[in-house]
Amino acid sequence: MLDQCSGGNTLILEKGQRLTTQDIEENLVVLFVMIQSIRRKNAKEALKVFQDSGGHESFFPPDSRYDLHKQIMEQVPNLDVISDADSSFPQIRTSLGNAIRMSKSFIIIDEIHKVFSEQARQTIDNLNPEMVLGLSATPKEEMNILVKVTGLELKDEEMVKLDMHIFPPSGSDWKPMLNEIKSHRERLEKKARNLKQDRGIFRPITLIQVEATGHDQRGKKRVHSLDVKAVSTLMKLQ
Repeated sequence: MLDQCSGGNTLILEKGQRLTTQDIEENLVVLFVMIQSIRRKNAKEALKVFQDSGGHESFFPPDSRYDLHKQIMEQVPNLDVISDADSSFPQIRTSLGNAIRMSKSFIIIDEIHKVFSEQARQTIDNLNPEMVLGLSATPKEEMNILVKVTGLELKDEEMVKLDMHIFPPSGSDWKPMLNEIKSHRERLEKKARNLKQDRGIFRPITLIQVEATGHDQRGKKRVHSLDVKAVSTLMKLQ
């Protein structure tokens, strides 16, 4: 789809591959980077992104053009530079991190609720993005939600291939929903047994997602895995 929108001019790159100014001027460049590799506290991984490396020289002036280095550093003050106590002419480090900062990228983050801490936001802001778009199935209250898509809307667009039957619990009591799940799974198993005779289809399973795990998380007004297990055992949900 991206290739169609860009007229066949889409480049998919990963960290370590060559990136030039001509690439971003003539193409839609999609660069895959893990947030761990741009986080300063993760020194080992971050070093690879912010250290001097070949393949990004076109973003930066020649070493001898101290005037241009100074001009760019004034325009983009958070660039990493190479300098020492005796040097009056610091130079911009030819790194992928600096190239991203100068490009004012459009950053898309999947599962953004997992990296919505203050430290993560500072890490992302340090790349000088033009805009940040996050995707999440469980957005936090303080997020600026632009678009909300329900599961049924995804199903109508045929983006969900599994059959969906949504029965939200009434109020805060989730136990009746477990009973409905048990009954529904048993109905499916009866159908599966008939199909198995002809097609060898296995019995259906039930997957239950809880809100909390671990003994220290129990009793905090969240659906805990041990509570679900206890109720499921009483219901003989297998």
